[in-house]
Amino acid sequence: MEGVERRNSTTETTTASLEELYEKLKNLKEHECIAIPEGLLKTLKTHISYEEPNPDDIEKIDNLGLYLKFDNGVLKLHSYYFIGAWWFIEDETYIRVWPKKHKDKYANPIAMLLEIVKDSEIISSSEFKNTFRVNTSSSFIELESEDKTFMLFLIIGYLYTLEKLVRKGLRRGYLSVEDSLNGRVKGKILTKETYQKHLSKGIYTKTVCKFPLFTENFLENQILKSALVQASRYILLINFNNEETINLINFLSYAFEKVSLRQISELDFLNVRHSLLFPEYKEALKLAKLILKTVGYDPFGNTAEISLKSVPPYMINMPKLFELYVWKRLKEKYGNKVKYQFKFRGDVPDFLIEGEGKIIDAKYKYIENLQERPEDIAQLSRYGRNKKFREIVCNNEEKEPELIIAYPTFGNESSESIKKYYKISKQGYAIPHY
Repeated sequence: MEGVERRNSTTETTTASLEELYEKLKNLKEHECIAIPEGLLKTLKTHISYEEPNPDDIEKIDNLGLYLKFDNGVLKLHSYYFIGAWWFIEDETYIRVWPKKHKDKYANPIAMLLEIVKDSEIISSSEFKNTFRVNTSSSFIELESEDKTFMLFLIIGYLYTLEKLVRKGLRRGYLSVEDSLNGRVKGKILTKETYQKHLSKGIYTKTVCKFPLFTENFLENQILKSALVQASRYILLINFNNEETINLINFLSYAFEKVSLRQISELDFLNVRHSLLFPEYKEALKLAKLILKTVGYDPFGNTAEISLKSVPPYMINMPKLFELYVWKRLKEKYGNKVKYQFKFRGDVPDFLIEGEGKIIDAKYKYIENLQERPEDIAQLSRYGRNKKFREIVCNNEEKEPELIIAYPTFGNESSESIKKYYKISKQGYAIPHY
């Protein structure tokens, strides 16, 4: 996507010492920069890269995408468009990045996610996984203030992953059961238990047997149910009154009604078995483990013990989140005509609108009153010259398509032609904010 702003940050501060820098790292905004004295360069070089991160592969990003860059001879530490919390030095000091302020408002990633997850095609795409990353191998970060964003992002992703799984049908497995059977036997007869429970008491019609039972009440489903209960308890704890989320929790709770609720331990995950016939379980169990690790393994425990300040290192990819949000909006208008990231000979536009003569690229930048970058225009123009794309959107490789930059706005969704160029415009998409 390359859909982010590379001009100098609008917010800049200076720091004189390492201690002062560490404090500033705990309260950064997207696309902010800090002027760094040369004396700190040696320390920073061991943790921070000089390369600007690529938002299209979140698994390769560390330190929330912070990078070093010389601007007019001054060394500056830049934040990128990843929000969240991450260790800067493990178990010593951390980085925390918040959404960028624009017109006294901030983008709301949770509300954006709640819109995106309504579309099953989008949440099933490989790009959806690129919106969120958690470092499960690191210790938790004790923040100075509450962080509800991480758990809400995790829980919402879990609930909709679970919904896909439930609508396909809960997996069933074999569970070893011991039971007293009346007038019949099944599986292996347990002679000792039969004598102690029945024969010694003069009961000759009952036999204790051990046999496999094919049921949905087995380990994997018990883990998922425990995580579901903990997720719902967290939602109630923070008073997250989203009607669709509450309704989904009720639906899932009913689906797991026949599954036993019990306390889970970390050792239980060592006994999990995955099935190629149920690939949804692998992702669901991964998210369930994170929820239980964060909120607690005991669904009968006290919710007062749940910490809202303790989180694992995590990041949210805001450019990718906006891109998927635009995809959702375009599908509402054009339906199946929307082709997402159609690749042809090295060109990958974000959206082709089949038969509508439109090629759209999402740019996570507030540009309603700013000059467009020449690089953005050049990129769109290249897509517009691609004969394959023209054939798809215009049904004619000789016809000029309309080229559109999609950008976020908190106001009106206005469309404006870029006067210097032919058939190139920018279109605002109102995103949720607070």
